[in-house]
Amino acid sequence: MNVYKFPTFEVIVDYAHNTHGIEKFAEFLNATEATHKVGVVSGLGDRRDEDTLGFSRVAGRIFDEVVLRQDRDLRGKTAEELKEIMTQGLRLDAPELPITYIENEMDAIDHVLTTAKPGSVVVLFTENIKDTLKKLDEYESKL
Repeated sequence: MNVYKFPTFEVIVDYAHNTHGIEKFAEFLNATEATHKVGVVSGLGDRRDEDTLGFSRVAGRIFDEVVLRQDRDLRGKTAEELKEIMTQGLRLDAPELPITYIENEMDAIDHVLTTAKPGSVVVLFTENIKDTLKKLDEYESKL
């Protein structure tokens, strides 16, 4: 887990990619004092649908807003299939959850960096840790 503290919001980078991982992460996130929690999440195509639903259901509970993106390697499912399963899971317990779909991971990160509200915690469940950290370092250097 990497944490970036910017002047008005924080970014946490992690690789929770299954239900157990995101449940443990939820315990940590629920203990924060964030006024708004944003998650950038994706599904994995080589998981059973019920596993993807379980992962996204937890994400729907812990975030106030979600940016749904896709990994470069969809691992056997189409982008549309993953989007549909993830959206279903995200809204199981939070039917009004705001979801923004931005397919490309780096574009999704750019979006959350430019739209983060003061007091927010933005969580990036990343596929590409190297490029994600590079992007955050570049963002930090421009402040």
